[in-house]
Amino acid sequence: IFNHIPKTAGSTFNHAVLGTNKGGGHLVGPGGLASAPHLDFDSTRFLGGHITYPDAARSGLDSGNVHVSILRNPLERIVSNFEMAYRDNRVLREEVCSIDKWGFGFRVFYERFIVDAGLVNIQCKYFSTNAKFYDSVVSIDKNFHLVGSVGKFDDFVAAALPYLDQENIVRPKLFPIKNKSSHGEDYASLIDRNLIERIENQNTEDFNLWNWVNTRHDGLYLKSGGAS
Repeated sequence: IFNHIPKTAGSTFNHAVLGTNKGGGHLVGPGGLASAPHLDFDSTRFLGGHITYPDAARSGLDSGNVHVSILRNPLERIVSNFEMAYRDNRVLREEVCSIDKWGFGFRVFYERFIVDAGLVNIQCKYFSTNAKFYDSVVSIDKNFHLVGSVGKFDDFVAAALPYLDQENIVRPKLFPIKNKSSHGEDYASLIDRNLIERIENQNTEDFNLWNWVNTRHDGLYLKSGGAS
């Protein structure tokens, strides 16, 4: 089960695996498992999509399955989400962002699509109902076989391939990039510093989790004794 946190290169991984495996694989939409109430889990070998671990547990998918996921720098993930909304939402693009994309436009996006939508600390929410850093670490150590980082996507893929073999899932030969953001690495200089500080303060749990994966596990958490 690939627990795909939005805007963390998950589409690249999902589409590569599903494109190579025409049967036995399923991709659920933004609504998570609630959007696929009739899915036959017994016949599914690969399940990808925006599935939080708490939702998977409620559906009886907590044990006996290989759970993997990818994290991303929280600010960069929010910026990537903004770029996608700017690309797809005409009102956001033409009215809110027409004069000041990275000023007023980005601020409105953060308020409306992150804060008001209850998506603060969304990465921790994918591992723990409480969306706390320490609870997420416990959940990862207890339930996840592999958690990577966008910056080490190739390492994540290499670590995931043995698990695909273990489940008799055909290895993709390529992982073409999907939904890549258009922003450059200087995006932080475009955003008001006070807003960046607010994002950092409101998403402390996510930043702590990101730092935990990158400092303690060098960007790639692997369960000991896993597939080889």
